[in-house]
Amino acid sequence: MFAKHTAILKTGLSLGINWYLTPNEPERKDGKYIEYLNNMPEYERCDPELYGFLQAKVSDNKRNVEQIKELPRFTQVPMYNKILDVGTVRVQERFSVRREWFQEGVQVLRACDIVFMDPDNGIEVKSVPVTDRRSSKYVLYSEIQHLYSCGKSLIVYNHRDRSTEIDYLKRINCLEDLLGEAQIIVARFNRFSVRDYVFILQERHEDTIDKTIHRFLDGSWGRLFELKSTR
Repeated sequence: MFAKHTAILKTGLSLGINWYLTPNEPERKDGKYIEYLNNMPEYERCDPELYGFLQAKVSDNKRNVEQIKELPRFTQVPMYNKILDVGTVRVQERFSVRREWFQEGVQVLRACDIVFMDPDNGIEVKSVPVTDRRSSKYVLYSEIQHLYSCGKSLIVYNHRDRSTEIDYLKRINCLEDLLGEAQIIVARFNRFSVRDYVFILQERHEDTIDKTIHRFLDGSWGRLFELKSTR
């Protein structure tokens, strides 16, 4: 994910990150897949500084999103890292707790041109309504719509689930119906498990971000990503 952040930082547009942090669940062993940091030159050659930084943090058991601030390129990037925890409140209170959490994030990132939304799983699914305790692992369509209406271009992380490709892409296609004329670009990372980075662009940012994405894909990272059609 940091590779895409790095490319965007070179656009001259300001980037902010909403980490969509959730409470730790040790029994699920989330975040255990760190093989890519074990002597894999395929990744290291793409960005030696970033690769070495992540290796060191994992080795020192400092796996916390706040640590990324120590990498010079991220020092001035605003980040919202308040934990979204709806599992500890009554079902009827979960929506209001989430709304308050989200609005606080909007204020923290209000000056940013681009907001990266980084949930555990991706865009919401019908099987997990907002009142479900697992909903904190998803970005809501209403949250995407709100930030876009505030003039932000967005990057939304979306993990490939076990549904069919057609059903999976419906989650992205819904954005086209929801946001009208917004340009949407999907960059797919195919290593290990598939995940998409969904770019939702404001018209005034389209040319700058589109060119940046293509320069990124023309470079060393290009063999690890591909642009995907949502239709």
